[in-house]
Amino acid sequence: MKDLGDYLKDAKSSIFRFEYLQDFSATDRESMARWENNELNIEEVGKGWWEELGVLHRKGVITQRVRRVVHPMNDYTRFEMEIHKASNGHGDDIRTINDDVFQSLHLISQDFWLIDDLIALPMSYREGGLYEGFSVDPDIEKYLSAKALLLEYSVPL
Repeated sequence: MKDLGDYLKDAKSSIFRFEYLQDFSATDRESMARWENNELNIEEVGKGWWEELGVLHRKGVITQRVRRVVHPMNDYTRFEMEIHKASNGHGDDIRTINDDVFQSLHLISQDFWLIDDLIALPMSYREGGLYEGFSVDPDIEKYLSAKALLLEYSVPL
């Protein structure tokens, strides 16, 4: 099975990411701790991803992300918003959707990637956002519908 990075690198036209969870600190524990202590350079955290974005964008791939936001924001969401704001400067179209709006849409309550509007990759996490992996879901229509509504009802960061 391909790993997530292979799917992202193989994209031909678009990559869409929906972030449902509010806390991925178990996965980003070190960066989060450095950010809380004002010891983290955001450019350092995003450098690898931004280089990958540059490669994707030169190939003509559009990258979009919608982040669900629950208020009041927790520390991890504030940390991630700083990274996302910097990512916007690297051509990533990042948007947010308030939880109230999201709940009214009755969409998939799970993080996922959508590659070229053809491949859906729902993500699995444990408590605290510890990444466990992903799967390939052949039911692409529910992800395409979710993407359309998320983009329609979200706002640019």
